[in-house]
Amino acid sequence: MGDVAAVNEQGGFLRVDFRDHNAERGTPLILKGGGGYLARDYWVEAGMLHLLTAAGDHKIFPVSELDLEETVRLNRELQADFVLRIPHPSPPTN
Repeated sequence: MGDVAAVNEQGGFLRVDFRDHNAERGTPLILKGGGGYLARDYWVEAGMLHLLTAAGDHKIFPVSELDLEETVRLNRELQADFVLRIPHPSPPTN
């Protein structure tokens, strides 16, 4: 993908220049088949990838749609942290 990529954002494509990457803008998550999102937060729950876009939209995809290899490569290139989190279940209340 190099230094510039097209990232799917709200049904369209947004040109993102990763040379000026700022972690506060989001973490790039690349989907299989191309496209992806800049996520300001993301996690895995019940086999589904949940993410919050920079605009605050909540998107949900099967985790199998994430191009894990490309996402890891790109975030490593950007020297950005990329960790798929699974939320801890809340303890039962009686």
